[in-house]
Amino acid sequence: MALTVLLVDDDPMARSAMERVILDDARLRSSNPRVIQAASGEQGLAMFVNDRPDVVVTDLIMTGM
Repeated sequence: MALTVLLVDDDPMARSAMERVILDDARLRSSNPRVIQAASGEQGLAMFVNDRPDVVVTDLIMTGM
């Protein structure tokens, strides 16, 4: 079963960097991680409800939250 990771950050470069770290991590590779991304807190909350990720990595300071 794949590990689902939700990345929530309003900075696309930060999301991309976090995704690379997750996908390149040898310890996580065996769990075949699936990375999904949200560009806002609101979108992240909706994705959390719909996709039920195993892990959430989030920016703590975003507009609208």
